[in-house]
Amino acid sequence: MNEPTPRHENFADQLIAAQRVEPTLRQRYEQEIKAMLEQPLSRTRKTSFVLSTIICSVMMVMLTIAALSSHRAPIGVRIGLGLGAVYAAGWLIMTIRILRRGTFNVRSDSKAFSAWPWIFTVALVTLMLLMTGQHADSVRSVWMLLYALTFLLMASMFLILNWISDARLKVEERLLEVQLRIAELAEEVKKRP
Repeated sequence: MNEPTPRHENFADQLIAAQRVEPTLRQRYEQEIKAMLEQPLSRTRKTSFVLSTIICSVMMVMLTIAALSSHRAPIGVRIGLGLGAVYAAGWLIMTIRILRRGTFNVRSDSKAFSAWPWIFTVALVTLMLLMTGQHADSVRSVWMLLYALTFLLMASMFLILNWISDARLKVEERLLEVQLRIAELAEEVKKRP
């Protein structure tokens, strides 16, 4: 008995690639995709990124000084301060990269801006959980745990918003592909006698 051929996951992509596409339509499609993904920085957005670089620079310096100069503080507190300085440095690098480029890539920059707080928060919550185990005072430990869970909840919101935005972008890309195919079919119909 003949077994059915396995379905390819990207059959739609293979089908689209097999079709002939007018070069002008393809260029228009690629320009629309680029305009959708690469947004030039408006004056307001540019100002917010400049302010973000200033705040991140100050935070990075101050948290580094605090981490290095707090010899009497518990090691967990010093690690937390150092972690905050690393977080500020990462955010600073991302904002400077966007300012240099002059555009905001909706897909890659959004992923970075949602993943970075998530990574930082998971590391911070893990540190806080380790610190709660060192306290004999159970009330203080419970409060630290509640603070940690609140931070984790806020960071997960950034992640979920990014997933929703990414899904929206994929739908918009598919709609543009469908528009391209319809425009091409309309051109072929016009050419027929």
